[in-house]
Amino acid sequence: QRRLDGSVNFYRPQTHYQTGFGSAAGEYWLLENLFQLTLRKRYELLMDMEDFSGNKVFAQYSSFSIESESNGYRLHVSGFINGGADALIIHNGQKFSTLDKDQDSYEGNCAILHLGAF
Repeated sequence: QRRLDGSVNFYRPQTHYQTGFGSAAGEYWLLENLFQLTLRKRYELLMDMEDFSGNKVFAQYSSFSIESESNGYRLHVSGFINGGADALIIHNGQKFSTLDKDQDSYEGNCAILHLGAF
């Protein structure tokens, strides 16, 4: 996933996330590809984040994977290394949710609430 400036609409149905959208030169998401990649090898995850005021932090995890579609593309992250923002701790073990497919454990639909997905 890459999100830079909001030029690509991320408020989309599940099928868009599965097949992927956007452009590698800009903003994009490739959900099924992430599953396929993390299925065969062990990966680390590095997330660089910046808020609207220009404040920057990052989160690095020693292990990252997602499960198959039949398991709701459940996220697994562990081994937070450093970076000042353990951004995925509350999402670890959660299934992927979109505006049309609410699969997480929150009582409402996070994708609708935040106009995006996870």
